Amino acid sequence: MQGGDPKICDKPETLLSKGLVKTSVKANATGFVSMIDTFRIGSAICEIGGGRTKAEDTVDHAIGFACRAKLGDFVEAGDTLGILFCRNQTQANAIRHKLTSAYKLSPENNQKQPKLIQQIIGQ
Repeated sequence: MQGGDPKICDKPETLLSKGLVKTSVKANATGFVSMIDTFRIGSAICEIGGGRTKAEDTVDHAIGFACRAKLGDFVEAGDTLGILFCRNQTQANAIRHKLTSAYKLSPENNQKQPKLIQQIIGQ
């Protein structure tokens, strides 16, 4: 309806830039994901060009972070919290610690999963 190529639905990987470095961001400890500092993740991605801090900054749209561990998930030390997509290993090394530290782990699961649908409007 908006003029997009419907073939993308069958092969979404064609939208990804070639030659990206994929780096797993691993948990340093074992526990339940009790908090994710999304501002910290966004700021880290901005540091390597995946976002802007000023309107005139350019954005590398290929850089990003795919969160794998969600609130309430149990992870063991070494499990993947998320996947970082960047241009080179230097970028990954520059922000890996910030991404890892954005996740707070607790020994007990005190998280209630947020409702994905808050309200139905117009029924």
